[in-house]
Amino acid sequence: MTSPERRKSTGGTAPYKVFIGNPSYGEFKDHTGRPYDVVASRAGPNAAIVKLSIQLYCLGEPKFDPHGMGSSLLHSDAVVGWGNARNHWPRIDVYTGFDTVKECIEHHRREKAFRKEAIKKMKDDAVTGLSEAEAKEKLATEIQGKEPLPHIVPSWCESARFVENRWWVGNRYRSWILVIPAERSSWEDVIDHGLLQVKFDLDVSPALLVSESQLFGLTPEGEDGWVLAEKTGLEKLKPVDVLHLCAREERGASESTPGSDKTLFNAWYDATMQLRGCTYMPTGCKGCRTNEPHDYCEQEMDEHFNDEDGQCLACRREEGEEERRRKQQNEQPTLTTPSPLVSNTKIIMTDQATPKFEFIRLRTKPSAQLSHSFTAPTATKPTNPPLIVFVNGLGAPQAGWIATMNKLKELSPQGLPAMLTFDRFGQGQTTDRDPNDEGAADPAHAHDCMAVVQDVRQLITQILKEKLGIDDPDGAKLLLVANSIGCALTRLYAAEYPGTVDGAILLDSVLTDTDFVSVFPDPDAEDFDPTTLPPGVTADNLRVAREETAKRFHPSVGSREGLSRKNLTQLLGHSDSPALPKVDGKDPYITVLGHDFNYFAERTGTDFNIPGEAVQAYMNTYWHHYNEGLAKLTSSEKSEGPIQVPNAGHFIQLDNPGFVAEKLHDMLQKLANE
Repeated sequence: MTSPERRKSTGGTAPYKVFIGNPSYGEFKDHTGRPYDVVASRAGPNAAIVKLSIQLYCLGEPKFDPHGMGSSLLHSDAVVGWGNARNHWPRIDVYTGFDTVKECIEHHRREKAFRKEAIKKMKDDAVTGLSEAEAKEKLATEIQGKEPLPHIVPSWCESARFVENRWWVGNRYRSWILVIPAERSSWEDVIDHGLLQVKFDLDVSPALLVSESQLFGLTPEGEDGWVLAEKTGLEKLKPVDVLHLCAREERGASESTPGSDKTLFNAWYDATMQLRGCTYMPTGCKGCRTNEPHDYCEQEMDEHFNDEDGQCLACRREEGEEERRRKQQNEQPTLTTPSPLVSNTKIIMTDQATPKFEFIRLRTKPSAQLSHSFTAPTATKPTNPPLIVFVNGLGAPQAGWIATMNKLKELSPQGLPAMLTFDRFGQGQTTDRDPNDEGAADPAHAHDCMAVVQDVRQLITQILKEKLGIDDPDGAKLLLVANSIGCALTRLYAAEYPGTVDGAILLDSVLTDTDFVSVFPDPDAEDFDPTTLPPGVTADNLRVAREETAKRFHPSVGSREGLSRKNLTQLLGHSDSPALPKVDGKDPYITVLGHDFNYFAERTGTDFNIPGEAVQAYMNTYWHHYNEGLAKLTSSEKSEGPIQVPNAGHFIQLDNPGFVAEKLHDMLQKLANE
């Protein structure tokens, strides 16, 4: 498929123009009166300061410009790459004048208290002289999430009293900061030698130190039962944990900084994965994006951010109001509590909301570990398919499927097949690189999609045998749910191991028939006709679009995990062929889901400096045509889509997991009926 000609619009209105500028620098004063810098990606005096932040401390007398250091971190691949996946876009607060890490910790604690007190004073002043009802009304309508100073996340972890699953409690530190050692002279020096992440304010209750599970089945009511008590490992956590972060992945290097504990990307990934899905997300405030004066700022007023318990402030208030309404109606509040497994023992949670991530060694690559999660089937009889496999893209790792899996459990509380998620080598929680990449000339292009397909086959083979007792992987029919480049991997897997893929749900597949840049016409080409430009798009817009696309999406751009797309066009040159192989003489089911055109154009315009009108006119129409081809990979009666998923960008499973779960549930019903 080629791109020079412009296709008809597939519907939707073009997004409003986005103000594009350089990082904005603002100077504020801390609790001691000392200035610090706020570096934000959204420039312009009329743009609100985003609430999500990274607190960056510089030790000693910096040999670099603190503004520039904050900007480099803000635009690092770790922050931008995960922002594209999770839609978390922070600002950076930069502090200087500290000699020790301990001083930084104490400053952060006092600064957090200082800004909390400033919020209280602002609200008290706003309601002075008002009645209780008037004060409540003003706070709810005029103040909401406004804050007089830049917001600091009150707690990065859920308060211990809210934790239900003791085997997967994640981060237990309420606070963390990044620290640039005094020896660093530049951002390049940080990339070479790393930086520090300091985690503190540990929140661990005695109840979290032990997990209990039932032994020997249920006992008659009134009798004692046996319970296995095991340590959870939280007793090993230090009050202050200082981690050495490796940032060499910023230049695509595979070799870690000596003595490093994790990568900068994984540190930011781990932190944001603790946040609830509704918190610290962009609101789409038009005034902020266009840099126009506006009285009501959605971004500023938004209250979907953490409180002191690590809970969403807005959601918690709504839940409280709902409970009060029920009480006023003289209804007994319905509280969901786990059923006791054993009489006369403590109540024990049986449902794991979050899968337990474990490591496995592939027999074909025993020197490295692969992170994965296996969720056992809930069906009492064999299911068709016996296993659902979730296949990641390059950006969002396996944790990005959790919300979809939980929604699926709500739709199908009984009768679900087993489910498998995994992070490829060098991705997400799999910190080990692909052993076969050692010595690669370019670590960012060390292996291709076919190498990954072979790893996936080996993983599935071992899981089928070890977890489900299935010895023959060719005899087990799979349902694959994939996003982005995972869709290409799914197609290659089905072709390489024919008859094993009974169904596939493809979420915003990577484009395999283009270099992405060619989607946008070249305004400097001899045959370019400016009269063909759609309304609102200029030749300069196309130059920016091609330049920004080339920097991020051209196949020559490698990946931190070493997966190369250079030969993807040779592997899958067309979206509508080759067809997915039949399974036992029947065509497989395929559902094709695409991004919301307006949402995608708006996000792309903001994040990549690509005008939304250009995205609508060229990228969206090209992608939709590609998705139409994917829908033809099976017979029409077994195909659904392409469907634009409402309010979803490229990572559909993150933006609208409920929609994905519904389509997955539908396909499971069809397969079960067969």
